[in-house]
Amino acid sequence: MLSQHASSLLLLAGVAVAVYLLMRKTRQPTELSDREPVARPLARDRDHALQAAPAEIMQWQAEMHETARDLRAEIDTKFAALQALTILARNESQRLEAAIRRAEGVGIDAPRDTLAAIEGLADPDALADPQRLAEVAAQMPLLPRGLRGELFAENDRQVAIANLAARGLAPTEIARRLSLPIGDVELLLNLRSTATTP
Repeated sequence: MLSQHASSLLLLAGVAVAVYLLMRKTRQPTELSDREPVARPLARDRDHALQAAPAEIMQWQAEMHETARDLRAEIDTKFAALQALTILARNESQRLEAAIRRAEGVGIDAPRDTLAAIEGLADPDALADPQRLAEVAAQMPLLPRGLRGELFAENDRQVAIANLAARGLAPTEIARRLSLPIGDVELLLNLRSTATTP
């Protein structure tokens, strides 16, 4: 009986030792981190790291910042031009709608096939044929008196601004000569310059 009791105690002691070893093995990394920190290189802040960087890295970083600044400026310029074009398109759309309402009020009905006749001139042979041009011109509705001036006044204004700018006049002088607001002149000149730059 004593041998059974001794063997049970021995078995129990073996299990206790195994549990102790397993527990110690799982606790060991945390105990180590609690007792003394592992020697790790200290994380340096960005400025300190940049001071210790080679000259090529510093030059590369400066070039990247300059490129980012240039790209941001170019995007801002393009975005401003896009906003101006959107405003201009909205104004032109409103003018077109007003012209359509005026034309309907006067009783002018544009024939439905006018656009098809104009599109038929897309062929170079059709443009070279004077008879074809005369036929299309005959299909176009007559405009009431003075309407041409209203329809093309904005175009004439843009051409006048472009001509004066080509002579080297400043926007303020162009605005004074054409009796236009300086903002309109600058907007049209900016739109013209962004349309011509690639």
